[in-house]
Amino acid sequence: MKLQVGQTVYVECFERSYMAKGEVKETKVTKVGKKYFEVECAKYSKFYLDRMFNVSDYSPCMYVYLSMQEIEDKKEKQELKELIW
Repeated sequence: MKLQVGQTVYVECFERSYMAKGEVKETKVTKVGKKYFEVECAKYSKFYLDRMFNVSDYSPCMYVYLSMQEIEDKKEKQELKELIW
């Protein structure tokens, strides 16, 4: 997975922070370093390149996906899990 400046990514918030819980925003990568990268919609957050979630002293609250299909697959998986249990 090689991120580049200007690449479109999707940020999902899974705790209340900059966005509402469950909200997904399409955004662009603004900076890529050796360990971290940054995106437009979360100006004060850095994200781990290898784990794709935000760097936090407490608990991460945002996750980055490379496509909307990844998000849809995750939601479908969750729905199927709920049907089984």
